[in-house]
Amino acid sequence: MEAEGRVQDWHLLGHSMGGGLVLATAGLRSHLATRLVSLTVFEPNLFCLLAAGSEEEKEMARVGEEFFDNMLAAAQRDDLDAWGETFYQFWFTGDWSCIDEGARAKLVNTTLPNTIHEIQALKWTMEQGQEYAEMLLRNLSAVKGRKRFILSHDPGPGSQNISIAMANLLRREAGFEVLSAPAGGHMGPITHPQLVLPLLVH
Repeated sequence: MEAEGRVQDWHLLGHSMGGGLVLATAGLRSHLATRLVSLTVFEPNLFCLLAAGSEEEKEMARVGEEFFDNMLAAAQRDDLDAWGETFYQFWFTGDWSCIDEGARAKLVNTTLPNTIHEIQALKWTMEQGQEYAEMLLRNLSAVKGRKRFILSHDPGPGSQNISIAMANLLRREAGFEVLSAPAGGHMGPITHPQLVLPLLVH
């Protein structure tokens, strides 16, 4: 559609990995800067951007990389419980050991194997280093449309600080507005759609 010139204005929005893809799309395709009417992300996981930030933000990038490494190590060992627990304790509140077996199995089955490929792609972006992150931020800064970063109301213990660091970086370097959802955790757009979705599509 873009090649045919049928779409003049774009709205990009994404959640989690989808949010990371939105940031990567706008960050890599600089010619979209004048076409994007809005760019909205809910707790995106493109943690490589933090490599272009302050020392504290760079430390948060290392936290994200450690999370990715732990996930991939669990997958390589075929340790499904460790995979689920690592994912859960990063993004969600509560104790993995208190989750019933059916819910555990559902989380594992809905994240494997696709999330392995997603994490490998995210690891690649981190390996590109600071200059790559700075290039993405420059292009995100050039986007003229409304830019919004949404934090969950109930973040997971692993993701809380890194999500705040991402929000602060994008606010400072790329002009994002930062909002907090009124309810829900990382899956707030699904668990609390009436409260959270208006922030994404407004």
